Amino acid sequence: MRILFSICALLWCAATNAQSTFPYNGVKPKEVTSTVFTHANIMVNPELLMEDAMMLVEGGKVLSVGKTLVIPANAVVIDLQGKYIYPSFID
Repeated sequence: MRILFSICALLWCAATNAQSTFPYNGVKPKEVTSTVFTHANIMVNPELLMEDAMMLVEGGKVLSVGKTLVIPANAVVIDLQGKYIYPSFID
């Protein structure tokens, strides 16, 4: 009986301590709702490349792209110095 109880307790502990579905590398406060990519070379369209620009993403959608943006107080800022951002589509 003790062995059965021990196995059930072990399985219950393993189930309640499961990994989150979408892990975040680092400490992410719950109030963070947006991400700002800074110092990136952003290809806005085939004719326009913005160098050393910023891109604001909120809720998985790009809100704005430009040289100077107002960064929200609750945003995570990621420096992409020298890297490129290209638009793409997912089917």
